[in-house]
Amino acid sequence: MSFKHNVRVYWEDTDAGGIVFYANYLKFLERARTEWLRSLGIGQHKLKTDLGGMFVVSETHMKYLAPAVLDDELEIHTFVTEKGRTSLTLEQKAYRLNTPPLLNDNLQDEFSGPDNYNVENIKKTKIDKVVTNSNLTLLCTGVIRIGWINVQSGRPTRIPGFIQEIL
Repeated sequence: MSFKHNVRVYWEDTDAGGIVFYANYLKFLERARTEWLRSLGIGQHKLKTDLGGMFVVSETHMKYLAPAVLDDELEIHTFVTEKGRTSLTLEQKAYRLNTPPLLNDNLQDEFSGPDNYNVENIKKTKIDKVVTNSNLTLLCTGVIRIGWINVQSGRPTRIPGFIQEIL
């Protein structure tokens, strides 16, 4: 089973170099996991209040392959790779959707001027990796282990049976 969730890169996601700060990929993956559970009818707040349990991240392993920059649209893929009694291991991949830039050549006159802010300069500053025959560029991969814990004790416990069935 695979799930896809899209996110957009905003100013707040980038660092001084103009690329996505590495730790923000963890946020993107977290959002995708939350939306994946929601798509299965599993609301995390309801699990916590009604069952007294919740999923927490217990381990991450990330590999960064290419940068994302401002305005990129990312597609996060999530797959379950291992199901245990108290934890799940997921593989998540962040891809850049290779879409045309927001400005087109017809707007070049409007943006040229003393700042030399024109379409050609915008194209030169955007970091892009061309992938043949694909509309996706793989940016990073992550293996994330999430465990089910009892909220009050903070200790690992068995994932409820109905959740195991849904997953």
